[in-house]
Amino acid sequence: MSKKYQIFVSSTFADLKDERQAVIKSILDLNCIPAGMEAFPATDQSQLQYINKIIDQCDYYVIIIGARYGSIDDEGVSFTEREYDYALGTGKTILAFIHSDPDSIPAGRTDKNPALEAKLVAFKDKISSGRLVKFWSNEGELKSNLVVSLIAAISEFPATGWVRGDSIASPKLLEQLNTLRNEVEELRSENSKLKLSLAPHPEEAANLEDKFEIRYTHKTYGRYDAGTKHTSLKISWSSILGAIGPEILKPAQPEIINYAISRYIRENINNLHGIEIYKSDCNIVKVHLMALSLIDVYSAEQVGGGVVEFVKITDKGLLTLSRLLMVRKDSNLS
Repeated sequence: MSKKYQIFVSSTFADLKDERQAVIKSILDLNCIPAGMEAFPATDQSQLQYINKIIDQCDYYVIIIGARYGSIDDEGVSFTEREYDYALGTGKTILAFIHSDPDSIPAGRTDKNPALEAKLVAFKDKISSGRLVKFWSNEGELKSNLVVSLIAAISEFPATGWVRGDSIASPKLLEQLNTLRNEVEELRSENSKLKLSLAPHPEEAANLEDKFEIRYTHKTYGRYDAGTKHTSLKISWSSILGAIGPEILKPAQPEIINYAISRYIRENINNLHGIEIYKSDCNIVKVHLMALSLIDVYSAEQVGGGVVEFVKITDKGLLTLSRLLMVRKDSNLS
């Protein structure tokens, strides 16, 4: 069955018309269904309630932030932020895209009211807290980031989606597909065990107690000093596996490495925004964990053509991860 996903696109309206159209076109190119209120942006509570119903019907929620906070309600909260809060409360998978250089945006597309500027900064901080956001500076970069993020979200957090009524499979066909799926999983398990038994273990390879220097960038915010900062820190391979492992219990695309390490740094070391791990360092992490037989890397063909790479933890990796993360009994308890 060909499944389509419905994507809600949220943003301020007048200043981001071109960007919204570019995002909607990209969503259509991915064979998904865009949903938004281009002709009916929220301006009062009754309209917002209607928009919330549309959000309920969607599988994923996309929010685009430029340099405007947007129209506000009687409580001083923008309708865009209301939409975001509602999507967050319903547990939707949220993909956030924030402009990386708001000072470069023409004055006519920015908030001139200091109070609204302050609300926009606070809203950005809210969006960036607890999730990976992508930053964009032009329409092309926004489209590229959206496509990568949406493909990863569909792979890692599959939603209900929509199918044509005439394409629903018969019970017998579903039973056959389930049998084939079980056989494929058994073959993958046997293949993983075989790879584990044959995998080399070079003595010179760094072990889990050794540290690896991770290079990354993060965003800095300020009226006059907003930008990107480059830095690095050393993280043990055991911490790296502990960060990535739980995310690849099921197959995921390699971008999950950047996401997992970024979140580890933000939650355990530096509470920074917009962390992006160097692509070359993500590749080193992937290859090294594969060399240690802790993860498996393989490719699969897409239904519409093309090949997608996936990573998944191995049996050895799962055992190692369990030892790293299991909660041990308190030795002081009698």
